[in-house]
Amino acid sequence: MVLNAKPLHERILASVRLTDRNDCWHVEFRAMGTSCRVTFAKNSAAKLFQSALLNWVAEFEAKYSRFLTDSLVSEINRNAGHRWVAIDPEAERRKDSSCSTRSRRPKDVS
Repeated sequence: MVLNAKPLHERILASVRLTDRNDCWHVEFRAMGTSCRVTFAKNSAAKLFQSALLNWVAEFEAKYSRFLTDSLVSEINRNAGHRWVAIDPEAERRKDSSCSTRSRRPKDVS
């Protein structure tokens, strides 16, 4: 499975609305089928942070969206009951965190 976040990144970038209020940047965008809003300090690292944020969101959506046929989540769902799907350490931590949250046992996901 090849996850390609580039089309998602372009869609997210096209939806960005950036406003400047009270010495903070407010960035609003669409991702994972919903509206997202992040507020961060207006400083020398702000543009770098915004770029890193939007890249991370696009990569997260590419991997974990159930609405994308080539995502890891869709592959797991397609193969449910038929065969195992290999997952990477990050997905393993998220799975473990999800399972421990439901059982109310604390789990370090870092």
